[in-house]
Amino acid sequence: MDTDWEKEADDIGLPAGARIHMTIEGGLVPDGWRVEGWGRSVKYDDLNGAPQWVFGDIDKDGKPIEGGSVACLQLWLQQLVRSDSKVRGEMRWRPEHSVTLNLTNVGGASTAEVNAAWDALHKWAEVTHVKVGRPRGTRAFCSREELIEKAVRACQGRSVTQEELADRIGCSVSSLKRWYKSYGISTYEDLMQVMLSG
Repeated sequence: MDTDWEKEADDIGLPAGARIHMTIEGGLVPDGWRVEGWGRSVKYDDLNGAPQWVFGDIDKDGKPIEGGSVACLQLWLQQLVRSDSKVRGEMRWRPEHSVTLNLTNVGGASTAEVNAAWDALHKWAEVTHVKVGRPRGTRAFCSREELIEKAVRACQGRSVTQEELADRIGCSVSSLKRWYKSYGISTYEDLMQVMLSG
């Protein structure tokens, strides 16, 4: 068994296999935000496609330098938090769902707060080279544009009820609400206005 990575992890305070919560600020983190990450300490090549934070002797691409020592966090959840906003950006990883991006605490938030959180979350995903996606056949939308495009096709230029739209695109009303709110659209009426105007 290769125990070098376990010793290195222990030496820098990341016990091998332990569940970890860490916070980072500055550097590549979007200005004014901090990132909180939850996951576990693993060997660098034992990530199973999960997002990661790598510490130690790494090159500019975040890869271990040969002969160097590294510790790696396999991240299950990353949250972008800003002290002057209740809206949080979330990057969540599950083996069966890949990486999903979402906003939480959007109820009552201003459009500016929602847009700022969404922008910061996408910048963080880009900086960390995270591939955002979904498994085939799921009823999730990768972007605001995709949600609106599917909704426009489903409505065929007509105003429909929220229940009809949810049925036509193959999701529940609560899922539809969660998706349009996560993309900064406050109400169903606002979604219809965006769909019919564009």
